[in-house]
Amino acid sequence: MNKRHIRSIVFGLIVLAFVLFLFSFITSDAEHKLSRQVHKTERILHKKQKLLDKYVRQAQDTPVSQWLDFPDFPDDMVLYKYDADTLQSWVNQFSISNDEVDVIPLSYRLHYMSN
Repeated sequence: MNKRHIRSIVFGLIVLAFVLFLFSFITSDAEHKLSRQVHKTERILHKKQKLLDKYVRQAQDTPVSQWLDFPDFPDDMVLYKYDADTLQSWVNQFSISNDEVDVIPLSYRLHYMSN
């Protein structure tokens, strides 16, 4: 190879690096959509957390001798109330598919995708 050929290769690589550098500043809309989805999911989770906190306060105010009864409790939540180390009462229960807590799942099961 002669010097002229090497210089043209080096010049081509420099131009390619510069073009790739310029492309690195171009952002896609996917990043913005992901950010919006994250904020939407956060809002939903915070709303559900506030709702669950409301039920937890009601459960704490319920005497230990009384069974918890929340007729409008959401289906995708579970609330357990303990008296010391004894399960006193509960509202809803996890589905059977999520009941194996001692086995590491090979794949995760997603429930309630609309929520």
